[in-house]
Amino acid sequence: MADQQATSLPEFSALSVMTLVSDPVRAQKLFSILGNMGVERFENASSLADAISRLSESTFDIIVADLDSDDHSALLLPETLRANTRLPAHQRPRVLWWGEYSPAVARPRRSAWLGRNAVVNDREFARVGGIDLSALECHASLARRTGLQVEITRSGGPLGLHDALTALTRQHTVKADNCIDIESLTDEEVVRAVISGDGLYVEFQPQHDLQTRDIVGAEVLAGWRHPTLGDIPSTQLFPVVRRLGLDLLLFGFMRNRVVSVLHELRARRAEVPMAVGISSQAICTPEFVQRLTSSMHGANLSPGLLKIELIDDAHTVDDLTLSTALNTLRACGFIVSLNGFGVRPAALERVARMPFDEIKIDASFVRDIENLVTCRGIVAAAIDLARLLDVGIVAEGIESEGCMTLLRRLGCRVGQGNAFSAPMSAHDFVKHVIDSRAN
Repeated sequence: MADQQATSLPEFSALSVMTLVSDPVRAQKLFSILGNMGVERFENASSLADAISRLSESTFDIIVADLDSDDHSALLLPETLRANTRLPAHQRPRVLWWGEYSPAVARPRRSAWLGRNAVVNDREFARVGGIDLSALECHASLARRTGLQVEITRSGGPLGLHDALTALTRQHTVKADNCIDIESLTDEEVVRAVISGDGLYVEFQPQHDLQTRDIVGAEVLAGWRHPTLGDIPSTQLFPVVRRLGLDLLLFGFMRNRVVSVLHELRARRAEVPMAVGISSQAICTPEFVQRLTSSMHGANLSPGLLKIELIDDAHTVDDLTLSTALNTLRACGFIVSLNGFGVRPAALERVARMPFDEIKIDASFVRDIENLVTCRGIVAAAIDLARLLDVGIVAEGIESEGCMTLLRRLGCRVGQGNAFSAPMSAHDFVKHVIDSRAN
């Protein structure tokens, strides 16, 4: 009765649905469920090639793909849709993976190495269509990062399909990674912009105490407002700047903006530390530390208000040289932070051998900790490591209240992300900090 009530809503009547099911009996079963949900327009494709052929002739809102451990069409569907250049991004249908649901169970077994009579429970993950649900969640997450919308049935029967279909129709499209064609830029354009500062801009993303929500710092991000390509974010700009050897020039541009903002905040007794990214090669430039220290003292600002955030893992300098620079920075009062922990191959080695005050968990893990047990495990391990090493930790990419709550439970104290606020201009940031202190 509950299933019948759940599937009688008319919200799906306007959807055009393609099913991707090779077994005619299962296809008929799926047709029956969809019909009871109010879906009026649907047709079946018996193979991936058949599905692509139908997409060239008609437009579909959603493809419900049958998960089958013997037929991999459903798993191949997101990559196939992305690779289909004849299908514009805005016309790509949403994908719903459907299959028989098996709940997670704990299976007892004897463990000889724990003792003759020792019994341990091996946890077996839930499965959909015979495929590990945790693996499917990881696959769906990667597909979403390319701009596709993907959902999975997470419980059995018509109700499970109804809930997944509802979640999919309400899912927002994730902006695809690397959407700006940075390769079309000429080196001359980049050099001219960094040297002159023309089109460069700086934004500030507040960092918050996850318990009190107080603003405790900020990350400083540099971008480039290109006349034809639009805003090029720091994640795409910095690798090009680094390749061209312009790191120090960009860092100087950002430092000057930071000094100006810190002066405004100090006048209102509201200054907070700000993190500015730089490469290891730039940090190790002769006299970098001395010049930076002099510039902060000349501005009558404490070096502790400037975090130096290492944002690459390229071994362009040897460990002893880098360690010398980092130790000297800390001795002069600067805070030293390691960006991108978890995604950069050398990050763990550097944490073990280098003197960092703080490590930052990469946003790619933080965003998915609510849905992916793998990301949750990596984040928990990073927090535990920071506690053992007695260093600070910052979580990047907090997008929801649920994510924030989970991070607090795991022991993370500081974070940043759109759940608090998106990166903002210097003027807006100063106002935001002052307003937050007033409240």
